[in-house]
Amino acid sequence: MAINEKLLIPDTAIEPSFNTVIYTGNSSTNSITGVGFKPDLVWIKNRTKLGGHWLTDSVRGVSKGIMTQSTSAEITTLPELMSSFNSDGFTVGYISNDTTNISTSDYVAWCFKAGGAPTTTNIGGQTPTSGSKIVDGTAKTDNYPTSDIYPTKQSVNTKLGFSATEFIGEGSGKYLPHGLDVPPEMYIIKTTSTTDNWWVYIVFGGDFEYLRLNGTHTGIDADQYYDRPTANLIEQGQLLNSTNIMYAFASKTGVSKVGTYTGTGTSGNVITTGFEPAFVMIKNIDDTGSWLMLDNVRDTDGVLNEHLYANLSNAEATASTATITPTINGFTIGNSNSIHLNRSGDDFIYYAIADI
Repeated sequence: MAINEKLLIPDTAIEPSFNTVIYTGNSSTNSITGVGFKPDLVWIKNRTKLGGHWLTDSVRGVSKGIMTQSTSAEITTLPELMSSFNSDGFTVGYISNDTTNISTSDYVAWCFKAGGAPTTTNIGGQTPTSGSKIVDGTAKTDNYPTSDIYPTKQSVNTKLGFSATEFIGEGSGKYLPHGLDVPPEMYIIKTTSTTDNWWVYIVFGGDFEYLRLNGTHTGIDADQYYDRPTANLIEQGQLLNSTNIMYAFASKTGVSKVGTYTGTGTSGNVITTGFEPAFVMIKNIDDTGSWLMLDNVRDTDGVLNEHLYANLSNAEATASTATITPTINGFTIGNSNSIHLNRSGDDFIYYAIADI
């Protein structure tokens, strides 16, 4: 094994916490299995047809959907979108205009494990053997004595570096616990009670910027508006009395990686993550590229080119040159000069997860 291919050993042993599954819709009740755990966040996209990216999580509850390509508020009255999270997957139903289970359509679902569904019995938090934890907003100052805002509900997997937090906005200058044991390098906030953008905050190198998940906008300097995240808190600026969901992500050795790279404009740009990625999401920070999403379940030949965009409702497309090839220690870009992937001189943010 070459020196630059040395595997990084995970910080701690981790139970299965992320998986990608594919399924075909049946326009009826559809139980999807093979996830390997009970998910806390399921992100579904129709691969065959035009359709939204639907996100459902155990913090807000099943039947509550939000779409990453849209500024729309949360839809709360559609149990057909997702009717349950199960021990090995999830169940979706069907309505005529629903995009999670249309007959003959092919779907992908990216599934994340946090700490389980919070309930009022979780006051003070609890720590299952997985290393995840659950807290409820009623814990308040006993858990977070230095924060201004307490989660309505929160579910955390410190070993994956992922948390989901529901909270009530209180305007700028207020601090919210993210639940992770290190500062998140990326966190995504969406107001669910009203129309608003998806705000993505990223910390990389000496920079702190924000973008829109529902658009192709370039990065904007966040230091002029907010303090950088700490090991415990982030500063939020959501509208007073608005209900919000936040997904926070931190790098974990050998497991997950929030990172950046600079485009070369030529094939062969080598990106090091410290593990072989099973899922990668990429965004050009300096230009108007889309949020590219790739995984090794839709692509099984070792080259990832079946792509979807988080900010678009487009069906899946296959690229001949806009590809990445996972390696034992990261991935190699096989595209010459794509604005979405490798534009020369542009900086890119990525989030990668190992096959765990």
